[in-house]
Amino acid sequence: IALFFSQLLQYPVTEYLLRKKNTLSQAQLKNNKDRYTNMRGAFEGLEKDVRDKNFVLVDDVLTTGSTLKDAARALKQVGAKNVLALTLAKG
Repeated sequence: IALFFSQLLQYPVTEYLLRKKNTLSQAQLKNNKDRYTNMRGAFEGLEKDVRDKNFVLVDDVLTTGSTLKDAARALKQVGAKNVLALTLAKG
């Protein structure tokens, strides 16, 4: 999905996030609190040339936004200027 939008929007696909915590599948968790707790601290932003850059995160389905929120938090923590999200569906 990210490669498709990368070509369409003329943005490179980059790897500025590291998944630092194994999590349960979000689809298995039925309430928002469990999904948020599951994803909290799951990502770490890599500090390579992040400062003052803009990012677009791509996800297939947005349900509670927990995954995107934690990924955005990690990027902002290492200096990202703006973090936007692009999703294909809302669950």
